[in-house]
Amino acid sequence: MKLTSPVDFSCASLIYIMKKCIFTFDDGLETHFKLAAPVLKEYLFNATFFVTGARKLWYGYEREIREDELEWDRVADMHHMGFEIGNHTWSHYPKGDIRGIKKLEQFLMLEYGILTRSFSYPTGQHTTRVYDGLKELQYEHARKGYSDEHSAMEPKTRKQVDYFTPDETDPLLICCTGLFGKEADYDFDLFRADLSNTPEGSYPVFCFHGLRGLGRERYFEKCVEYLNDEGWQVIALRDLNE
Repeated sequence: MKLTSPVDFSCASLIYIMKKCIFTFDDGLETHFKLAAPVLKEYLFNATFFVTGARKLWYGYEREIREDELEWDRVADMHHMGFEIGNHTWSHYPKGDIRGIKKLEQFLMLEYGILTRSFSYPTGQHTTRVYDGLKELQYEHARKGYSDEHSAMEPKTRKQVDYFTPDETDPLLICCTGLFGKEADYDFDLFRADLSNTPEGSYPVFCFHGLRGLGRERYFEKCVEYLNDEGWQVIALRDLNE
């Protein structure tokens, strides 16, 4: 439902929408605050934004675009806007590391009062050690890439389409239904097909990276507009607890 004036996310409980999908954003990039957050807020949609203490990550991935990570005050602003802030480790070490998870969690809590209960595995892959560590740290949700570990970030070789199904999906091993980003070639037709094929009682899970360049901003807006027109509600991972 598109809004013409600001409305708090708590009002969403007054609106009954049958179909729900999950939006997540990795790496805590500038366009998440400047582009994604305003669009989501306009439609009363929520999302989980995974942040990291690493810097200049996308200078190596996309040298022609060079998108920077968010300043910490902007992360706090997004938290106050009602979005969920998630843990993507302090260093963005591939697959994650317990020390980096604890360091970022403590930093966000001590400096900004933000408690992180959702986690995103860097590079979309997990290890048993990190999985067990998340359990010990009492994390509630953790999202990886695609279910095939050898192509966790690559939709062209995706062997199956995954959805989050309550009481069936391990909440610390949530796989992406669709992944948007430099590595991805996840087009709009595939996005619509994955939505229409969602099993009853399940939730499609989407992951975005930066929205700068290559027409990504408009593509993101097109996806959000489509979800609104088709009666979908976009939620954060923490909303699965409701």
